[in-house]
Formats: sequence, C-alpha cells, structure tokens
Amino acid sequence: MADSQRIEVAVGVIRQDDQVLLAWRHAQQAQGACWEFPGGKLEAGESPAQALSRELLEELGITVKQAQPWGRLDFDYPERRVRLHILRVETFEGEPVGREGQALQWLDCDQLGTVTLPAANRPIMRWLQLPDIYAVLPPDWACRDRRQRDQALAGLPAGTGVYCRLKEWPAGHYRQEVAYLIRTFPKLKWFGAAAQPVVTGLTGLHLDSQALAAGQTAFQTSDNAISLSNLVRVAAIHDEGQLQQAQQCRVDAVVISPVQATASHEGAVTLGQSGWLALQQQAGCPAYGMGGLGWQDQQWVRAAGGQGIAGISFWLPSVTSTNDRAATPI
Repeated sequence: MADSQRIEVAVGVIRQDDQVLLAWRHAQQAQGACWEFPGGKLEAGESPAQALSRELLEELGITVKQAQPWGRLDFDYPERRVRLHILRVETFEGEPVGREGQALQWLDCDQLGTVTLPAANRPIMRWLQLPDIYAVLPPDWACRDRRQRDQALAGLPAGTGVYCRLKEWPAGHYRQEVAYLIRTFPKLKWFGAAAQPVVTGLTGLHLDSQALAAGQTAFQTSDNAISLSNLVRVAAIHDEGQLQQAQQCRVDAVVISPVQATASHEGAVTLGQSGWLALQQQAGCPAYGMGGLGWQDQQWVRAAGGQGIAGISFWLPSVTSTNDRAATPI
C-alpha cells in the first residue's frame, strides 16, 4: 500500500488530574468494540491541531483552548495504514458528552491496562506513565552522605521520575540501592540503567549510547524473572544517528542533550534550543530537554511540545567534576 494511502488521524489525550478521557468505538467501525482516545481523520488542508479541535467539538461538544503536539505513531493494520498525530489537550471549555451516541469514561491512567484499546492507541498508555520531570542521580552518588541523598529526593514533587544512573556499580550494590530507593520513596517513578539487573518496582529502563548501539539486546539484561514488557523505555540521544537508533528500538521517550553547557560535561558541543527543537520534532515520541536547564525551562520545553526537563543540577546542586564519574560504592 502506497504512503499516499496512509490515513492521517488527530488524537487527543485529555487529562484531569490522574485520569484520562476515553470514548467507546462502535463495533461497526474499523478496530471497533473497544475504547479509544478521541479524535478523527484530518480533512484536506487541515493541520492536526485544527482537525482535533473540529473533531472534539463534533464528537464531545468541547472547545479546545490549548493543545500541544506530543508525538506521532505509525501503525499498519492488515487493511489500512494510519499515522496518529497525538496532541495533549491542556485546556478546554465545556463538559464532554457523547454527541454521536458513544459512551465516555474518565479512567485512572494506571488502569488503562484493564481496557481494550485499538492496537495503534496502545503506545499512548506507556506515554502516560512518563513523568514530567526526569531527575538523574549524579556520578558521585556513592560519595554523598545518605542523609543528604534522602533529603534531596524527599524534596522532589510526587510523580517525578528518577534515573538511577549507577551503571558502574557492581550488580549486587546496584540492586540493593535501587530497592532501597523504591521502598523509601514510593511516590517517585524509578528508572533503571539498561545494563543493570531489573529491580521490582521500576517504572522503566534508561538506555545510554552503549545500550542503544546494542539494540534490542539491551532489554535482555535482567538476571531475574521480572517481565520487561511493561517497562517504559527512555533513551539518551545527542544527534540524528542516535535518534534513529532509538526509533529502531521503539523507545517510548528520548532525552535530548546537551541543550546548554553543563559542569559535568565540560567542553561538550551544545545543541541550543534550536538544535533541541530540530531533534524533538523528528523524534515522533515524547522528548525531554537536558543539559544546563533549570526549573524555569520547563515552561518553554512544554510549550514546544516536549515532555519536560531532565538532569542533575536543577534538583541537586554542586555536581562534582568529571573525575568523580566512576565513583562506586565501597
């Protein structure tokens, strides 16, 4: 089937607190008799945002006031090819009702696995597990006092993601530390290093450049029986080549860096906002900005369609020099 026959669809992810709005897809529709994120096909000359605004007004009776691009998904059904343009609906007016006789429900994001969605919609379930803030443990984590570590983590907002960047640690020490963190700070979302054992309670895995180069084998590093299928996959990328590797691995999000100069990577070539935006627009999935960013940068990253900010210094000042990067527990 030629690319010209690909069906372009705008999809709206409408959230209120920790719930997301789903609409029932009638049995007579393609991929019907299931729940879906509301939206519809683009008409000639429409942008995804324009199509979504029209569809949500027609189907749900709501007026979209603000929506941001979030990513896109290509999916090939046996009978058709679709491209979903996913938009986060930030604000809207009106109360959603099924104007075409379809049932609606607000469902907790962590309950999405209990309902049936069209195959093309399912990756969005994983996107909804992504945190807006992605904190990274510093290279000198082992050298810091436990009390200092715990105080810093306790100050993070609930739902913040934390990447346990402890890839140099021996497996036993790594497992012990990550298990402690998950147990002590259950309101945070924990991401493990792909090269380390998978620990019960992780939300996802983080792939660095070495793990990306290893491809799908990077997900087969667990030395226990924990299933990897439900873990969110986040990849760190710095250029188009690594972005292509991440896309081949079908990751759920990318961390694009460095946006600005950082103390931990002195002399590294920076992307700037324009370079970050160029990679973010090619990614097709949620993207974080990392490298010299502070809490105030969350606003422009989100406004540009990004997921949020990532890094160390914005939540944990006084990053050590590069000489301490390989610090491991004694």
